[in-house]
Amino acid sequence: MLTNMYIRAMLESKRLKKEIRSFFTDEDGAVDFVAIAIILVITVTLAIIFRNKISELFNGIWRGISNQDGTDPNTWTSTSIE
Repeated sequence: MLTNMYIRAMLESKRLKKEIRSFFTDEDGAVDFVAIAIILVITVTLAIIFRNKISELFNGIWRGISNQDGTDPNTWTSTSIE
């Protein structure tokens, strides 16, 4: 009975060693990281290049939303709920 347990423990130990070794040698995660980093660099670069256009776009959208009911958002006052 102890021999069977010993054999099972040895087999499990070898399997675990193999799994750990493949975890540290597998490079799929590194490729994903590089791809995400490249996409991030491209996005930041485009945002810097077109920052004036993006700003104009958001300002136009905000003006459209805030002036839709004819009120000036600069004159809004906060009210307290009693």
